[in-house]
Amino acid sequence: MEEYSWLQEYKRTWEQLQEDILPSPQKHVVRSHHVRPLLRNFFLVLDCSKSAAKNDFKPSRMQLVGKVAQTFTAQFKANNPLSLITTIVASDGLARLVTSLQDLRPSGEFSLQNSLELVLKQVPTAQLHYSTEVLIVQNSLWSCDPGDIWETLGKVKENCMQVSVISLVPEVYLMRKTAEMTGGSIEVALHEEDLAEIWKIRASAGDPALCSALVPLGFPTYTSEISPCACHFTLGPGYFCPICKAKTCSLPCKCSICGFFLISNPHLVQASLSLQPIQDFAAAGEGLCAGCEVPGVLRVCPTCSAAFCSRCEDFIRSTLGHCVNCSV
Repeated sequence: MEEYSWLQEYKRTWEQLQEDILPSPQKHVVRSHHVRPLLRNFFLVLDCSKSAAKNDFKPSRMQLVGKVAQTFTAQFKANNPLSLITTIVASDGLARLVTSLQDLRPSGEFSLQNSLELVLKQVPTAQLHYSTEVLIVQNSLWSCDPGDIWETLGKVKENCMQVSVISLVPEVYLMRKTAEMTGGSIEVALHEEDLAEIWKIRASAGDPALCSALVPLGFPTYTSEISPCACHFTLGPGYFCPICKAKTCSLPCKCSICGFFLISNPHLVQASLSLQPIQDFAAAGEGLCAGCEVPGVLRVCPTCSAAFCSRCEDFIRSTLGHCVNCSV
């Protein structure tokens, strides 16, 4: 008969540990680049409950998420000039639209149902030419919902909305089921660098091949007249829709009256540049820049072999969209 464990000889079991052959989860993982549509109606839901005040992510979860969210919003608008992005803050059991990420303070509880219900109110019933994506940044291990969350998830699925989750806490069953039901994904950020990498992938540009239908576009006219807009009912300057003459306060947007997608000429140019990116320049050592004529480390255009410095190359890629020497 074997002795009880507390009657057996004392063993130093920690000295007999063996390392697992599997890679550590803390190591860098290369994530695949998901193909996304050209026209995206993107909703960013930030969990600003009291759990966001914890400091396991430095300086705190809320401050880190607010900082990364600002960078994400700028990258998203640059890579997707024809897409829309809306920010929703969930705290105190409620959800509200915000236009600025400044002075976010964690309080109360997170409500998944109220957040998704607000998204449903912002999206028209017919989604013919653009996709609806919801990205939830989760800080809580629970959700404080006023009703049946599964009924709300059913409406989200019927409207073909894709809900994905970036979690700063261990994976929660409700969030996993939400992502699975809507065709989204859930990822747990292990550290600050991992969080930044996940957000960078989400801000990637869309693929025009996934936009199979013709999109009705309108080019509105600007007016400095102070009058209420049809989208938010606020006073200020704006743009008049060329179809129904309704006023909107910002571009790009979808007209709240006739449903036309309203953009400006710079948005269309920026979209065309993002769809046809410039080929990578090759390193060419030091010399005189063909753009600013300042000596430094140069990179060569693969088409015309003209050499440019790093500042001129960034200007060519972000602003011009074509090589200066090639267009001469």
